[in-house]
Amino acid sequence: KDVHKTKYMEKTLDPVFTVKHDSTFVLKESRLELEKHGLTFKAKDYDATGSDDLGSVIVPADQILKADDTRMEFAFAHPKGKKKAAGFIAIKCRPATDSDEQFLSHVKEADKSKKSSFGIKSAFSGLGSGKVGGIFKQNKVKDSDTGVTSYRIRPEPDPEFPKATEWMSKKQIEIESLKPSKKWLDLGSGELAKVYLEIIGCDGLEDKDGGLQKSNKTDSFCTLVYEDCMATTDCVDDCLSPRLLPWMKRAFILRMEHTSSPLNIAVFDSDTGPLSKHQTIGKVSINLANLKPRTEYLLYYNLYESGVIGNREPKGVLKIRMRIQYNSQRKAIMSSLGAPPKITVNVDNSSDYRLIRKTIQGRKDATKYDIDTIKSYVDELKTYQQATFFIQDALTNILFWRGTYPVSLPFVP
Repeated sequence: KDVHKTKYMEKTLDPVFTVKHDSTFVLKESRLELEKHGLTFKAKDYDATGSDDLGSVIVPADQILKADDTRMEFAFAHPKGKKKAAGFIAIKCRPATDSDEQFLSHVKEADKSKKSSFGIKSAFSGLGSGKVGGIFKQNKVKDSDTGVTSYRIRPEPDPEFPKATEWMSKKQIEIESLKPSKKWLDLGSGELAKVYLEIIGCDGLEDKDGGLQKSNKTDSFCTLVYEDCMATTDCVDDCLSPRLLPWMKRAFILRMEHTSSPLNIAVFDSDTGPLSKHQTIGKVSINLANLKPRTEYLLYYNLYESGVIGNREPKGVLKIRMRIQYNSQRKAIMSSLGAPPKITVNVDNSSDYRLIRKTIQGRKDATKYDIDTIKSYVDELKTYQQATFFIQDALTNILFWRGTYPVSLPFVP
């Protein structure tokens, strides 16, 4: 019986299948059946009227069951009536985990709703409610009796209580934002620890959409990049101090591979036009090695346009909640002794690439020739020059056995 079928690739004799071609699947079969028949792979030439066999190979059950996610190559047998070389197939397999099945379910849901291949909503599809609706839709009302101003909850109220959460005051929004998140997105492939991250909101963001319309303000969303994964939050339209509430897309479980891997978070202004690009408001890079396990942190970080350019001015404040859970304290300590591995995050379009690059580097690219970049490097060299005094003083104390702290001893004649 057929257990899986990939999508076809056009005009190539050396196809490389990825997740978007349905290359990955979970095989659910009894061990007895697998040992009896093995697993047969067939390559076919796709045509609208049918498909021609290009070759096939039977992989024995013992090789499937002993596989450890390393690449294996198998030569195709010649199809009947053909003498030309049939080529080969390269596969990788391993025992499936709950995370694998969860990832594939996210991918299938993403295909149905035109999401990205990460299994999460693309930052470029449906962010915000659109500027036409944002301009003509009233986002706040003031009660004439109490004088309390209520704000429309964006992008949407709680699906479980839509009427009760459609309008809320600032105080109600602040209290609601600190409640536990209802939905968590599990990301990454590391096995060292789990980082539980909730992006609560921002304060004092720069207005990127300022114009004649006073209600037209920044449409902000956050992007995070950590090791081999990236994700985006929901977008809050026309607000300079947005809050992401518990039912929104704001909570992420990040699987750690190395303790020194930085967590990069950036805030963008969403522009949904066909020729528009999301504008960077600010970013922050967080060192997770400073976090203690079994401790929940509520943290505030200033947002800057770049992580390396000197004389920076904050572009707002990011508010997050975070805790970390190590699977093994010993492995975490041993991991800190080595350098973080080089990790590549693959994307399938230039828009996602720009988002990831700006999240890591900021709005200004420090590798390009620029006066501000040169000045920042000069300032950095000056700080090294100031540090030479302290280095010389420390070396002198070591060479001449000078005490760091003066100690007075009482003398009795």
